[in-house]
Amino acid sequence: MAEIRIIYQIDNAAFDETPLPETKRILDEIKEAMSNGSQGGLIQDKNGNGIGAWVIEGGEERYSEEEEPWTGDAYNPSEDEEFGFGRNDGPRDDN
Repeated sequence: MAEIRIIYQIDNAAFDETPLPETKRILDEIKEAMSNGSQGGLIQDKNGNGIGAWVIEGGEERYSEEEEPWTGDAYNPSEDEEFGFGRNDGPRDDN
């Protein structure tokens, strides 16, 4: 299964009034990174604080015939566990 997972914390000054402007900025950065071939990366708020991560999993298999393979960047999968990615909390029920 191909999926995109995005997770970040919103309990800091960058999100004080409303999460919408900072969320838009973060999603725009992710969109730009994806258009440059990135498969994932760390997320920083507008103040430079590390707040989360995003990752595309299974994209290579699903889109290998239609697009060029993912090239990746400085993304380090070992950092996924810090933000909850990569954990196996038991079987999923995809009904």
